[in-house]
Amino acid sequence: MTDKMVEQKMKIAYEHKIKVMTEKDPRSLKITVTIEGENKILMIEWRGRLGVIRKGIKIRRGVRIEIDNVRNEIIVKSEWGNKKKVKMWVGMVDGILESGRWGVIRGYKRGIRCVGIGYRIEDVRLINQRLPDGTIEGRYEVEMNVGTRGKERYSWEAEGIEIIKLDKTGLIVNGVDKEKVNRIASEIRKIRAPNKYKGDGIKYESEVLRSKRRGI
Repeated sequence: MTDKMVEQKMKIAYEHKIKVMTEKDPRSLKITVTIEGENKILMIEWRGRLGVIRKGIKIRRGVRIEIDNVRNEIIVKSEWGNKKKVKMWVGMVDGILESGRWGVIRGYKRGIRCVGIGYRIEDVRLINQRLPDGTIEGRYEVEMNVGTRGKERYSWEAEGIEIIKLDKTGLIVNGVDKEKVNRIASEIRKIRAPNKYKGDGIKYESEVLRSKRRGI
């Protein structure tokens, strides 16, 4: 089946072009876009001075993707009755492209702060573990005092991130992947989320705690 026959069958009503790279991007940045699994997965790879990110995005039903390597564009075509949802999907892809671009150029960070009596960060260390298949996996181990629960240890995979202890009550999560940085910061916060009545717990550095009185 030729491309013209496919387009006639799909009754293409919407076409959008997503710019992969612009003239303003630094020379150190390289973005590669490919299609895998018979037009089912859009694979994007970012390479920059801070590292590499690879992500796969599921292509919506009723959408056909073409890649123009000369103009550095992703061409999105969709059928009738699918316009609104495809526009949302295009916006998501555009956002992911921008997020990865800034990740490998500038990186992302999220600060964590312990608040209250008995909450403090004892130690943060990087440990290399040998897996059964012989490969080496790095993990960050964080030892914390969590209120009345006392000392507890938590660990996260080190690939693509860096966890740094700032002081006795603060640490920072750095990385090139915005999604992974936010996920790990969220998991650390969930160890003991801030108490809305007492105002103690583990919070984001930029988070403002508004305590509530009981019975109000």
